[in-house]
Amino acid sequence: MGESPTQKEGSAFECLNDDVLDPRAKYVKAVKELLPLGYTSRSFAKLVMPYVWQYARIITNTTECLHNTQILSILKKDHLLFPYGTYLKELEITFTVNNGDERCHIIPIISSLLQVITNRCTNIQQLSFLAKVGRRNLNEFSTRNMHDDDSINKAFFRHVILKKTSKWSTFGELISSAFGQGTLKDVTLSSDFVLVSDDSLIMIAKNNLGIKRLSLRGSQFTNGGIEAALKFLGDNLRELELNNLLGDDSRKALRCSPLKICIDTLLRSCKNLQTIILVGIVYKPTDILEEYTCPIQSITADQVDEETLKHLFLHTNKQTLSQVKITNPYDVVKWESFLRYSVLPCTKSGNLETLILYMLRCRKHRYNYSSLDPKVIMKNIMDTLQISENTVDLLCSGLNQWRILVGKDIGDQMYSVESEGVDFVTKTRILDYDSLALSECY
Repeated sequence: MGESPTQKEGSAFECLNDDVLDPRAKYVKAVKELLPLGYTSRSFAKLVMPYVWQYARIITNTTECLHNTQILSILKKDHLLFPYGTYLKELEITFTVNNGDERCHIIPIISSLLQVITNRCTNIQQLSFLAKVGRRNLNEFSTRNMHDDDSINKAFFRHVILKKTSKWSTFGELISSAFGQGTLKDVTLSSDFVLVSDDSLIMIAKNNLGIKRLSLRGSQFTNGGIEAALKFLGDNLRELELNNLLGDDSRKALRCSPLKICIDTLLRSCKNLQTIILVGIVYKPTDILEEYTCPIQSITADQVDEETLKHLFLHTNKQTLSQVKITNPYDVVKWESFLRYSVLPCTKSGNLETLILYMLRCRKHRYNYSSLDPKVIMKNIMDTLQISENTVDLLCSGLNQWRILVGKDIGDQMYSVESEGVDFVTKTRILDYDSLALSECY
């Protein structure tokens, strides 16, 4: 005997309270349970469809829709039984342009999608928009640098921005109209594509003053564009991420193309910022230095230079900061002075409780193979980072939790304690040292 609709519905909503599943997995599982209800009657469909259509992920390139083609074709239709587009709250779009696409003679699929979003999807609150540059038709006779990201973007710039003869000429306006409804709260823009850059960011910010979380990734956003966008969002923004990696699992070397940011002027408008995440950032000097603080609670910095870190702490309210996590090559920062003059004041007169440091490329670090004594390992780490014993004692007394890891990473790959030789100490003891055993190859 099959389940009744009420039993089926109850089973679906139990999925939403399953603590084992992450939020997206809960959603997918619940949709699979709920969807059959939509076919039983119009009354059930009216209840189910807003939840089924809450989230959509679309993958496309210039000429074809590669994932969730049905969503685009349905939304294009007139006189639908239900207003599916208005149900859509979370939208994830990934599209790729390739060499030669600037000369396309048809309207790109992504442009058609943006037109549909403008007309039908008026309630989007969470947006993830990833614009990638790809390459096609590479063979053994091709030279890779003929179709690298830079050359493809230059080709688009010539045909679209300068000549204005391309089907892409209105692309910026389409982005502005599609995501200018004023409903966005959570925005992730990831771009290595020249047509998704500062102008797109500024227009989205200007038309969506209620954005609380903003994540910017890739190579197309600059200090000036970010600063202009933050002036619109300053009162409401709670979380900011600036990351010069694209966010599509690519692992480009951060050292080769850091993003230059003037943290002093950038955060001036962020009166209520609570969380900041910086990846691959170097400091951009300014002649204008203002005294202000942001109520930041959490700082995460990955391969960020010392000047940016120092100025970030300078503009952080010591009474609100509770957690700091820094991942850096060991020789990028003078750790003794940084810990003493930037970090320790947040423990003495503030509420900093947790400090986690991951040190990269410590190729000259002296590992202690014969002892697991934390004091011996700590002494070696202090020598490598040139930190005084007095500073370590102050850290111990001022923090509830701290840990320092030093290791040798491989080339330009991100730090991984599973694959590197690692020395690892915490405030109290070495944790799980067996799983972090030193590699014999070093």
